[in-house]
Amino acid sequence: GNCWGPDCPNSMASVLEPTQGEHEKNAANTQGSDASSSSHAIQLIRVEGEKFRFTEEGRAFLSSLKAPLCVVSVVGQQKSGKSFFSNKVLLNLSSKGFAVASSTASCTEGIWVWSEPRTVQLKTGIATCIVLDTQGSGSIDHDSTQDAKILSLAVLLSSFLIYNTIGHLNDAVMNELSLVSQLSLHICDRKLRQDHEYDNPNCQKISSISKHFPSLLWVLRDFSLDLKDEKENPISANQYLEIALAPRKSHESNTATVAEEIAAKNRLKSAFCGLFTTRDCATLRRPVEEESKLQTLELLPWSEFRPDFVRDVELVRDKIWSAAQSKTLDGRFLDGPALAVLLEQYSEALGSGDCVSISDSLTQVVATKNRQAAEAAERHGVERLNELRSEFPLAAAALEERLGLIQVRLSPKPGRPPPPRMAASQRSCVRASPRALTLAF
Repeated sequence: GNCWGPDCPNSMASVLEPTQGEHEKNAANTQGSDASSSSHAIQLIRVEGEKFRFTEEGRAFLSSLKAPLCVVSVVGQQKSGKSFFSNKVLLNLSSKGFAVASSTASCTEGIWVWSEPRTVQLKTGIATCIVLDTQGSGSIDHDSTQDAKILSLAVLLSSFLIYNTIGHLNDAVMNELSLVSQLSLHICDRKLRQDHEYDNPNCQKISSISKHFPSLLWVLRDFSLDLKDEKENPISANQYLEIALAPRKSHESNTATVAEEIAAKNRLKSAFCGLFTTRDCATLRRPVEEESKLQTLELLPWSEFRPDFVRDVELVRDKIWSAAQSKTLDGRFLDGPALAVLLEQYSEALGSGDCVSISDSLTQVVATKNRQAAEAAERHGVERLNELRSEFPLAAAALEERLGLIQVRLSPKPGRPPPPRMAASQRSCVRASPRALTLAF
């Protein structure tokens, strides 16, 4: 069967499956899956000046996903191939996907989601996965504050984050971590702030919010170096990353300016490591040899990619699906409607210049889910009471027995009372005559 993950055989020939009910329409093949005619990219977040608008189409899409979600997002600088990575590596599409531009112009604005959720095999079992493509950082059309807010949204929405960069790890790449260090400015836990747990913001704040951060995979694109340490011993990609993230020592011979530069970079590395405590690294070699093919990578079949690149893609996919998890918040699995509530809260807070309070957002999600459960229970109760009318006339004892059965069905767990509004209506119905019950409904 077609599955995707560490437990699936022949994983390079497998693809992420469409959700149940769409298997025939979107049959997979070894060259990649063709997106169905109805599949398309949906904009979740539209940037309007300093505001972030949660689109109606995006809201409707998330609200339709009732199962717990695995949310995989791709972030990084503009023109680094994020959309190509989403289309080819994550979705394995052979044709259309997220928009990809071959010019210098920025292509992705805001945050987008692919409209076809996929079924993935995770360590914890089968899960429904959605893939998010994000606006690239570093564009001349927007500033670093907007970049940091987009990154904040991606981090808060994701259960697995892919940080996409070009080339090997050097000072220039490490300087890009300044964007990551701004995350603590836009994400907070208001409850901890009220409890005076921010006395040391460089330490306590990062530790308080990092538990809500997703696992991170740093993907190095067009990588051409041999992975070896200073003694020429072979090392893994993750060891290479950890060596690069290690603090650099300043020597006494360094000038004050150089010493401060080293200290600043060490602070960036420390912030990154503190925020993303679960991290890994993977490398992808250049996909093709010919320069002319670089402009049309989206259209190429797998047979035209370098064999080394294809093998790298298989390894990266295995890394992703062996580490990816369902999205949770404070131990609660989140479905599409819950994620929509969070995104509404997050986008409003960031658009107003406030920090996103994770504890406040969780409270809002719980309140919304409770309200929805109460409304669903009331609808169900009204339907059952309407059905009960067809059995009239009933003796008082029989009526009370039927109402008791309805109450048991509405209780979330044995022994728990139904929602208060339903309980009140049932009690009034028990006291009422069949004629009064008929008039009430």
